Amino acid sequence: MLHINNERANVGLLAGAAWSCGNVALEEFQTTKGIGTDEKNGRIDLWLCDENTQEEYVEAKFKRMSVNGDFVKNISSVLKAATDDAKVSKGDQDIDGIGVAFIVFYLKAQKINEILEKMDEVLSTTISNVDHDLISWCFPEKDLKHVFEDGYIVPGIVMIAKKVK
Repeated sequence: MLHINNERANVGLLAGAAWSCGNVALEEFQTTKGIGTDEKNGRIDLWLCDENTQEEYVEAKFKRMSVNGDFVKNISSVLKAATDDAKVSKGDQDIDGIGVAFIVFYLKAQKINEILEKMDEVLSTTISNVDHDLISWCFPEKDLKHVFEDGYIVPGIVMIAKKVK
């Protein structure tokens, strides 16, 4: 259940996926962020480069949230924070910036088919109501069955990304 821990773990998984597709990925590398008098030294969560030398700066955020409540507003807020950071990171460089939100939902333990129905509803609502360029999710069977001491489960993770201009 590495993915339910934090942002760094998920950025590492994303970097591993990039490498497995033949791309190059560097995590937490130092660079200059911002433009003009707002320039400062900082770190980029993830730098990606493909075989055509197309570069991308990825800034990520991680958030745990309930499937109940206004998760659309919460997801939009997390994704906006990530895209805002990506804009600062790319500055005026001719590099694509991408904001990524890693969302880990939790809910009370219930039958697997009920969990999957709820997650289908959450995904459908998110896809329809959150401005994004990419959404991906993984709900491993092992996670669907694992009940924490408090009676909750964490069925998996949703990754939502948006390119910045």
